[in-house]
Amino acid sequence: MKKINFVFDLDNVVVSVLDYEAERKYNEYIELLGEEFVKRHTIKALGYIHMVFPGFYALFKWLKENNHNIIFFSSGIKDRNVEAVEELMKKTFPKNYEEILKDVKIFSREDLFNVERYRESGDESKRNIYKVAQNPFFGNKKKKLVDVVVSKDELENTILIEDDKSYSYGPEVKNLLMVKGSYRYFSNYSFEKDSRMVEDEFSNFYKSYYICGLLNATLNYMKEKNILLLDSLWKLQVEDTNEEFGKDFFYPMRNQKKYYMKGYEILKRMDNELYML
Repeated sequence: MKKINFVFDLDNVVVSVLDYEAERKYNEYIELLGEEFVKRHTIKALGYIHMVFPGFYALFKWLKENNHNIIFFSSGIKDRNVEAVEELMKKTFPKNYEEILKDVKIFSREDLFNVERYRESGDESKRNIYKVAQNPFFGNKKKKLVDVVVSKDELENTILIEDDKSYSYGPEVKNLLMVKGSYRYFSNYSFEKDSRMVEDEFSNFYKSYYICGLLNATLNYMKEKNILLLDSLWKLQVEDTNEEFGKDFFYPMRNQKKYYMKGYEILKRMDNELYML
């Protein structure tokens, strides 16, 4: 199998930044999750506390163990992104993180494709660039993969893991693996209060399990049917929903518990300290 390029967003995907009331929130997480857990899942970048969602250390290990590429693409500033990724790799690969970092590419705000500049152009071909980029998801800044992150030849083996579909560049919509994101790291909502809220909290907190489970199923289906990686991902993430794909498509598979459970099973073998609340 060819190496796959896994391009991770940072904020609300891998980490949650405590940018206001940080001390209160941090102490609240200690009370809810325990001091050992919180310290293990804490990194700092530019002085800000970043809480790492559980399972990502194991997920990165799993991907490297299978000889895949780990890439980061965040709309945050470069200095923050670089420091955050360095701290993530230190926590994940404490013995050889410097060697691992040599192969980890990091893309930031300045690497976003600004499609807004083509919107009012008098050149019809440039206005068409705007229309193509926005189909089906509107967004003025795009995480365009080809010729920025990977070559044209590598695109068919590249997946963007993102919680905000507006960053998806139109022609690359099949490269998108959507996860649940939230400005909260963790909340202890009860089922009696709002069952939908509990579902969202679960999907947000354990998104690494979902990513692993869906990727495992995608790779297995790809081999079984002898099809391309992106066609396999599209089948499981979009076609299996039996819903019409378009600008309002909300990726309902993000709530499929079977992917969380399979991902947890796989990642637990990489990190026996993982658990589900």
